[in-house]
Amino acid sequence: MSTISRKATVIKIIDTQIKLINLEAYLTPVLFVNLLAFLITKYNTRLYIYAESICRALYRQEAMMLRRVYFLSPDVEHAQTVVTELGQVGVDRAQIHTMAREDIDISSLPAATKDQKRDRVWLFDRVFWFGDLAIFAVALLGLVLTLYWGLYLWTVVAAVVMVVTFFLGEIFATKIPHAHLNEAKGALARGEILLMVDVPKHRVDEINGLVSKHHPETEPSGVGWTIQALGT
Repeated sequence: MSTISRKATVIKIIDTQIKLINLEAYLTPVLFVNLLAFLITKYNTRLYIYAESICRALYRQEAMMLRRVYFLSPDVEHAQTVVTELGQVGVDRAQIHTMAREDIDISSLPAATKDQKRDRVWLFDRVFWFGDLAIFAVALLGLVLTLYWGLYLWTVVAAVVMVVTFFLGEIFATKIPHAHLNEAKGALARGEILLMVDVPKHRVDEINGLVSKHHPETEPSGVGWTIQALGT
């Protein structure tokens, strides 16, 4: 098989895999696929296995990462009606977390945990973002040094790491919402009730629409993310 036909076959295989695991929304497929195809045909066929593993890991990460939808209710009674209706559309009480000023009794509502009150998601935000930047910087340095020393295989490795960290950073910055608890501190101080509702990405618009339509007194207050396995 010629290099050209081999590259075309590899492009077709990788493109099929990306579409199969629904990553078109997160990556730039043409650039990503052609870069991988170039590396695979020029250096090592096993890179396809690594590329597929990266794609599947990103898909699993997206599946685990829920969206946290924030709502502000004027009082406990209104918050209770929202929680009840969310239960009727399949949102479990374990996916709803409530916060309020210390002097307000919210014992009838599903309470937020200590970690949720501390907004540990914000910490993970910072760790991921600065970690990604640090890895990109180290890979860039490695790229320059390996080119200077003539270690071209390691140059390819550094380039792949740079591409992966670049795409991860782009996904994180542009595709994942970043509303956080500190944005509701003023409302909590005024006595409003904060509801944090954890749902899959595809249900965010549905939940926002339902609450806005049936409970206009309860205001949407942004969308963030969480991974329940981390207790956030």
